[in-house]
Amino acid sequence: MSVPSNASLAHCPTRCGDTTFSYPFGTEPGCFRQGFELTCDHTTRPPRLFWANSTTQILAVSDAPGPVGWSVSGLIGFNITMTPGTSTYTRSWESPAKGLYINHYYNAMYFVGCNFEVVLFDTGTKVFFIGR
Repeated sequence: MSVPSNASLAHCPTRCGDTTFSYPFGTEPGCFRQGFELTCDHTTRPPRLFWANSTTQILAVSDAPGPVGWSVSGLIGFNITMTPGTSTYTRSWESPAKGLYINHYYNAMYFVGCNFEVVLFDTGTKVFFIGR
């Protein structure tokens, strides 16, 4: 797989709102590698960056590859309204791109309430993590 030349990427946007990015990430055809497509929502002020056509907002993209690859900071949030008489809720999330790696050392989950059990499960590797 070859990297496009700087000349062929010259027309490619490298900013959306307060977030900057560069190849292999991009928002226009010819500006990103397959699986690295981003979408810039210009209807908000400032514009917000999302992973492809998902609802996963991208907060930052690293300028250089790290030890495991490119670093992307995203925002994933859910509210679950508790219904009286219901004791079990299931909420799942599918990653917006194949090969997305979630590093458990640099991620955090916050919950407000009582008696939570959280199970993170990777269907590809069958690895899971349980937190209470």
